[in-house]
Amino acid sequence: MSEPMALYLKRSLSPKALTAQRGALPASGEWVVELHESLPSTQARAKELGLAGTPRAIVAAACQTEGRGRRGRRWESPEGGLYFSLLYRPRLTSSDLPLLSLAAALAVEAAITTTAGLSVELKWPNDVLKDDLKVCGILSEAVFRDGIFCVTGLGMNLVTPSGLLPPEVGRRAGALFESLPPSETVGALWTATVLHFEGRLEQLEDGRKALLLEDYRKKCASIGRIVRVTSGGEEVAGLCLGVGEEGELLVRTEDGPRSFRVGDVIHAALG
Repeated sequence: MSEPMALYLKRSLSPKALTAQRGALPASGEWVVELHESLPSTQARAKELGLAGTPRAIVAAACQTEGRGRRGRRWESPEGGLYFSLLYRPRLTSSDLPLLSLAAALAVEAAITTTAGLSVELKWPNDVLKDDLKVCGILSEAVFRDGIFCVTGLGMNLVTPSGLLPPEVGRRAGALFESLPPSETVGALWTATVLHFEGRLEQLEDGRKALLLEDYRKKCASIGRIVRVTSGGEEVAGLCLGVGEEGELLVRTEDGPRSFRVGDVIHAALG
């Protein structure tokens, strides 16, 4: 691509498009939007804004130098991706906060399907897969300070950054597109993700989590697969039976049924 990635994203991500496509402003107010050429971490910057009292914000960057995934792991974030974090203050009980990653995954899936016409699946609890390769990762965190605010970070692989990923990451990583699409496509993808997430958040806040979980089960590729779950220092293998009423993963193991509220999941190879 001839222009720098930062300029490409600046043309792609239009705060005005959010307002134009949403229509009525939600009760929680408009998003404050920051676009950066590079940041250590969009997640860290969004937390700074939250601690400063900002109600809602979106922080996006063309690349991250210290991106983080779940459990503090490094998240490789070279140019060629769409990296942004959403800061918001949900009206949820602490027991429902783990559902935010499922809500974000559903939002990403819907946005990719409607704007790019691509078929993707969800891997519990926070990955989006295309052809069984990871094209988007999600990290939701809650900060308990004068109430609760949450930050949900999303990293989408638009294209494969050739030679920039460590081999162990590259083997599992996929990309949405073979080459960077027009900026309008990326803008529509970003806008749709935010708007779909707003809708899913409202669904949770209105006490309709059963509907959200029903939709998630339909899209979850983990169900019916042999999985390996790492949680709490142990590794368990078994058949994934489904997702429970609180968003937990249900697995049938050799020692009987188990449920997991948190954990890392690996799908066994098909065929």
